[in-house]
Amino acid sequence: MKKLLLSIVVLAIFCASDNLFAQNNSVQESNKKLAVKYHELNPDDIDEILSEDFTGHVNERTWNREDHRRVWTQNELKAEDKILFMVAENNLVAVRFIRTGEIEGETFSAEIMQFMRFENEKIVEVWEIYDASQFE
Repeated sequence: MKKLLLSIVVLAIFCASDNLFAQNNSVQESNKKLAVKYHELNPDDIDEILSEDFTGHVNERTWNREDHRRVWTQNELKAEDKILFMVAENNLVAVRFIRTGEIEGETFSAEIMQFMRFENEKIVEVWEIYDASQFE
């Protein structure tokens, strides 16, 4: 009887952990899709993909959702992103990409890493890392 009870408990734990893994995998895939949408740089998607309290970080500078809207709608940044790879873990997505475009009449191409944190199916935080000499 003890072996049967132990087997049932082990089976229940296995089923529960398998279900949690499937749910976690589904959330990670959803976050990755949202990260791809972010890199389409479409200002019409800002409210859908960024939380109201979104914060972006690069070097000593931060930006918010309205800063995104201003830059993306006023064509201050004319750019295109090409995602090289993406990794998701829990509520984080890491993206390595190449951004090409034009800033203030100057063309550029830069390899950039971003780490995105998600809550409630929106991006709440982005940490961006790049070599600034790529823009000189």
